[in-house]
Amino acid sequence: MWKELRMNCVEHITPVILSAGRVDETLIPIVGEICSGLIPLGSKPSIFHILDKYIDLGFKNVCISVGFQKEKLEKLVRGIYGNKLNLFFVPVDYTKKPGNSLLEVVEKLGLSSVLVTLADTIYDFSDVNIYKDDENFILLGKPEEKIFSRYWSKATVAHGYVSAVYEKDADVKDAFPIAGIYFFKNIHNYVNKLDKSKNIELTDIIKCYIEDKFRIKAVITDKWIDVGHIFTYYNAKRKLLNRRFFNYFEYDNTLGTIKKFSKDKEKLRNEILWYLNLPERLKILTPRIISYDLDAPYVQMEYYGYPALAELYIYGDLPVETWIMISEKIFEILKTFMGYKGKVDIEDYIQIYYKKTIKRVNMAIEHSEILRRLFSYQYIVINGESFRGWGMLKSKLEKKIYELFHEDHNCIIHGDLCFSNILFDLNTGIFKLLDPRGNFGSNIIYGDVKYDIAKLRHSICGLYDFIVNNFFSCSINENRINLEFFFFNERDISKVQKFFDSLIEKHGFNIDHIKLIEGLLFISMLPLHSENPNRQIAQFAQGIRLLNEAIL
Repeated sequence: MWKELRMNCVEHITPVILSAGRVDETLIPIVGEICSGLIPLGSKPSIFHILDKYIDLGFKNVCISVGFQKEKLEKLVRGIYGNKLNLFFVPVDYTKKPGNSLLEVVEKLGLSSVLVTLADTIYDFSDVNIYKDDENFILLGKPEEKIFSRYWSKATVAHGYVSAVYEKDADVKDAFPIAGIYFFKNIHNYVNKLDKSKNIELTDIIKCYIEDKFRIKAVITDKWIDVGHIFTYYNAKRKLLNRRFFNYFEYDNTLGTIKKFSKDKEKLRNEILWYLNLPERLKILTPRIISYDLDAPYVQMEYYGYPALAELYIYGDLPVETWIMISEKIFEILKTFMGYKGKVDIEDYIQIYYKKTIKRVNMAIEHSEILRRLFSYQYIVINGESFRGWGMLKSKLEKKIYELFHEDHNCIIHGDLCFSNILFDLNTGIFKLLDPRGNFGSNIIYGDVKYDIAKLRHSICGLYDFIVNNFFSCSINENRINLEFFFFNERDISKVQKFFDSLIEKHGFNIDHIKLIEGLLFISMLPLHSENPNRQIAQFAQGIRLLNEAIL
């Protein structure tokens, strides 16, 4: 394998991602004890941002140094990018410095010209043409970032080239922070020049180039993102605020607030009304509203940099005990919601659970030939197991929905209580709930609490967040679907799932009722993911499986 890489890349640029190390200690309470390439940012880990950029730049081969959690990182990256890139993973000693890792990769693979990216650094390469600029370079931040210079090594610049480099603790006037992107030509010449038994920083390699009179161009930019430290991580999250569906955001750095707008104005109005109608005692569970407008809808709220539970569930390395605590606390919140009863009619249940689903199915089959065929089959085979198809399920659906109605379950609900809408601070155990539905039939804040429970199970057991973040593979052959998920620790996730189901039953809910609603959620979301047919197939498979378990 490595011989093949030498043949392909010895005369060309080879991207190298240094992802062997563990995250900085300041980040462990936020994201768990994970390797640097798995720091979650904007719905995917940092290394995915880097790999996506390498693909955009036209690279076919990528080398990745691995050490801490190497099996997890390799399994995940291969699962998502194995059919897009030729990947070469090089085990290194993660207790040593990045310079050691780089030289070990270069030596093992026989590389010459390398484009090096630290796994916690994201950059769009808009300031440099890596094909045109045939000279060494390093990326430097703007001087105004010097206030945070303790996080980065530094460089001084003369006439556009690096004149000297310094370690993080050096106090140097007019120095620029080194931003974690490097291009080295002929780096193989330095494999044996430095004592690899000692810790080697990347600045030590740069010093060798300078001592040998090789110029290193200074590329100064403000377009890099560092996710490797607690302050820079929160700053990065603000820079990459997600635009989800029809929503877009403005962040106020002075006030620490976020302003949300949406093309779907009615949906945003409902969301704002939910916040406004929430009892005062429950408003502590949501960000504080600073200002809003219902006519030209927007809402300005406090910004929280806590990670979403979806990020922690997919990428984090939290112990099962932590997820048990999280699950129990969420049920305590739902119990508090159930203390606020509201009038919800059976017609609201029919509207949300039946009519909306039928409407969404019609939308899905109208725009997708694949889904049209899948919905027409009498039987669907998922991973070798046969399930009854949509036609047989639909005939029993309306009767089952009437069985869901329960006066005691009609109370305040969030309405979209999936893991991506729940922020959680590991340090304090504080939750903040975002993006409420604000509509359950004819109601604003009231609805069926089982809907919230199903949304949670949708994330925990249905693996919805794994699907929307593409942590799966699927194939289809007529009515046969093969679906595989990519996990860091499948055994731990299975334990969390079993415990959550035990909580459902402990609190007096019928698990089949929850599975029924969860299955309908998967089916009704199909037209919302028309840009990704594989994602639709995965959701269809999960929905059909759940409806079979709940109905038949």
